[in-house]
Amino acid sequence: MKESMETWQAEQVRLLIEKSAQQLSQAARSERNAAHKLALVESNYAPGTGLAETFDTIRALVEKFNIPQPDFWSSSPNLTPIFWTLWPGWTSAKAQTYVGFKKSYPTCTANFKQEALWLMKASLPSFGVEVRSDFKIENYSEKLEAARELAQRFKILDELIREVEKEHIYRAGIQRQQSLLSLHSQEDDQIRQEIIARSKAQNNYEDRNSTLRADQRNSLAPLGESEEW
Repeated sequence: MKESMETWQAEQVRLLIEKSAQQLSQAARSERNAAHKLALVESNYAPGTGLAETFDTIRALVEKFNIPQPDFWSSSPNLTPIFWTLWPGWTSAKAQTYVGFKKSYPTCTANFKQEALWLMKASLPSFGVEVRSDFKIENYSEKLEAARELAQRFKILDELIREVEKEHIYRAGIQRQQSLLSLHSQEDDQIRQEIIARSKAQNNYEDRNSTLRADQRNSLAPLGESEEW
């Protein structure tokens, strides 16, 4: 029973890791296009170039005249990530991530749901499930924020939250089972130790009785017939 439970748990962990690997691959493909375009723009944005001075001037005008930021999700998907860095709070990583999501998911698709769920579940406690180091998500907070905003826009955020809650319950269940198995193992070890201790005590008791009986026979035996002689 114990071995079958451990085998089942190991299989569940393997499936979780395999699913995470697939979703990680899809997530990486989603942002490659935006990352490539951002790299091209930033290569022309080096200090001293005309583009750098242009953006610095525009940024100063935005701040001076308090120009409001356009709504990101309603704006053209063709705007480069660096455009959004004109406003406070937009780092290159955030702009690149948001543009990547916007280009990859103009509509709500199964792939978007899968990636959004993967990102939201990644914030759950692992409950002892080991995650390989190459599963670390680059710019995770930006990706999670973008996924939640887009899910809200697609009106599926509540649905995704319910799925995440189910996953949390599932992982907690695995942890409880692991804890019970560990507790049972400790109890089994304790029982074995008690059995060994009782066996030793019984052996010692029998040895003492045997010695006592021998001493009694020696004391009652006629002189010259003692067992010691």
